[in-house]
Amino acid sequence: MLLHACPRSVVTITMRQALDTRCASGSVCHGRVSGRLEEQRWLRTCTPLMESPKAWEKGQRPRQVHARGAVPPDTQGVSMAPDTFSEQRMPERPLELDLTRTAVIVVDMVNEFFEPGGKMVLEGGTVLYAPVNALLDAAHQAHIPVLYTNQWLRPDDALFKKRIPHCLMHTWGAHIVDALHRAPEDIVVPKRRYSAFFGTDLDLHLRERTIATVIVTGVVTNICVRSTVHDAFFLGYEAVVPVECVAATSPQAQETSLYDIATHYGMVVHLDEVLNRLRVLEIDRTS
Repeated sequence: MLLHACPRSVVTITMRQALDTRCASGSVCHGRVSGRLEEQRWLRTCTPLMESPKAWEKGQRPRQVHARGAVPPDTQGVSMAPDTFSEQRMPERPLELDLTRTAVIVVDMVNEFFEPGGKMVLEGGTVLYAPVNALLDAAHQAHIPVLYTNQWLRPDDALFKKRIPHCLMHTWGAHIVDALHRAPEDIVVPKRRYSAFFGTDLDLHLRERTIATVIVTGVVTNICVRSTVHDAFFLGYEAVVPVECVAATSPQAQETSLYDIATHYGMVVHLDEVLNRLRVLEIDRTS
């Protein structure tokens, strides 16, 4: 069942009924992710919720958390009616992964954006730790390359014409958060711009490993994640974005960015679909 909570009403419906269903506030619910309909519990609210941090470790999809600032990552097109232009697209293909040609990219999960004392903390952003760690654990188990990107900036970087100084090189704020389950073989790719590909050797790392598909996670969906997905698509990679593993700066930004990614640049899926696929492939590989 799908639970849609808005300021003036709570409507419980199935996902099949969710298409073109309006709540009292006038918003439209759309439940398409990767071109398929599925029944799911979907709670959209503006008040903080509690989440079990162990849920992903137990193979369960936890109830979504929505703190102010951190947008419910488990939403795609929540209150957006699909536009005619963007809907002129090819039918969605099922998720296909090849363990030998897939990599995980974690974008900007650094102290500056997540931990107390950071200069640009995304409020509630730490809800990403559990789902991203679940993906990292599965990737390490399947021997899939994991690459982290982090802002690594000089004090005179031109980026500071638009943004306050942050993530200065060799400082605590620019380093990957300790909460993530990193492995010795993981690779860190410093970057100076929003895209993890622009001006870095990320593309070279991937091509050296004959990677064709990148699973992109991290923050924020509407800036660095989106820029990275754009460039991945332009460079010929299949980009897969698990909605539970990315967060934006506002609900509107999350909805718009994921919709645009799904219609123009990549594939938007649920994390459990990725995890289940990796488990099947790993069983096949070791049997």
